[in-house]
Amino acid sequence: MTYDVYLGLDVVRTDRTLVFYENEANQAKLWDVLAVYAWMDKDIGYVQGMSDICSPMIILLENEADAYWCFERAMRRLRDNFKCSADSVGVQSQLGTLAQIVKTVDPKLHQHLEELDGGEYLFAFRMLMVLFRREFSFVDSLYLWEKSVSFDIKVDLKELWEVQGP
Repeated sequence: MTYDVYLGLDVVRTDRTLVFYENEANQAKLWDVLAVYAWMDKDIGYVQGMSDICSPMIILLENEADAYWCFERAMRRLRDNFKCSADSVGVQSQLGTLAQIVKTVDPKLHQHLEELDGGEYLFAFRMLMVLFRREFSFVDSLYLWEKSVSFDIKVDLKELWEVQGP
């Protein structure tokens, strides 16, 4: 199957409980933005889960072009999550990081997960892939996204010091 078949299947499934997507024109907007992105990013194309990332932008921004560029910008940060090769899926590095964090913060929990054969943290795959979009309500996931993006602001104090001086 080509990406447009997967894309079509995912568009009708994405946020199907929201009134917004009862209107087929809104589903078409989601399809358009995802199809253009897949066409522009030939290395990745369309991968399941991208619709969950794109949907809030379609809902919140009336203009399709604005929604596309917001989605494209978000995918710059998330693109590696969707890379797949014969050996691995992009999000695996984040699963490894999660495992190290839990091992450090709560060694007993990590050991328990190891004993349950959950040490690879595959249970968190979807959570990390689509940024908790399916684990929380629409509004709660947007709130979580807002917080995570706002805390990701990196200020290089050394660089600031060198530019402005003491």
